[in-house]
Amino acid sequence: VRRAEDHDVAGSDTGATERVVQVAWRLERVRGGIWALRNTGLASARDALLSDATVPPKYVRPDEVIPRDVDRDDVLQFRVMAARGAPPPRIRVTWREAAGSPAYSREFTVLTAS
Repeated sequence: VRRAEDHDVAGSDTGATERVVQVAWRLERVRGGIWALRNTGLASARDALLSDATVPPKYVRPDEVIPRDVDRDDVLQFRVMAARGAPPPRIRVTWREAAGSPAYSREFTVLTAS
């Protein structure tokens, strides 16, 4: 699983490379303990799945447990149950950019303080 969400693309005549972000994520609070991870990139995230990356994992409850395609500006929604004195909840999202492509992964810390 690759952790990067941008890719090197060869430039036209110079041989230089430039960064092209295909899938990008933004963490958003919907209300209370309900959160969403929005795809703000240029492409759909294929087979995207959100999971609890907290150690120990018990504070994040994804609304979906089956991977699905997340189009641009679509979200994966989840609930956070924060406990006093517990580590900050962390989420992990995994996805592919095309069928058969390598899997990518990114983690976020959910700051639940008001």
